[in-house]
Amino acid sequence: MSEPFVTELAVSGMTCAHCARRVNDALSGVAGVASVSIALEDSRARVQWKPGQAAAPANLIGAVQAAGYEAKALSDTPKTQNAKRIGGWGFNVALGACCHRAAAGWTVDFWT
Repeated sequence: MSEPFVTELAVSGMTCAHCARRVNDALSGVAGVASVSIALEDSRARVQWKPGQAAAPANLIGAVQAAGYEAKALSDTPKTQNAKRIGGWGFNVALGACCHRAAAGWTVDFWT
């Protein structure tokens, strides 16, 4: 079975929670959509497709336009690629924490 796809959209015209709810409802009504998350402050929507369902960003854009907003597809990636990006982020945080700890220890030893 293939990995589910995730489509990210930039949505213009969302200015309030009611707008975000309308966009969420419009996207949720598109065939093949498993889940929708809206980031109002970023004017973004993230759609996860059902497993085995091919991504259809044109259908998402049409649904958003029918709700009275504009949308542009930013990406279509399998969910596993998103997980790899998150894993890389975790590595950067861990590396930063170690470097910070090492630098803090050096500073304390230097001044004592």
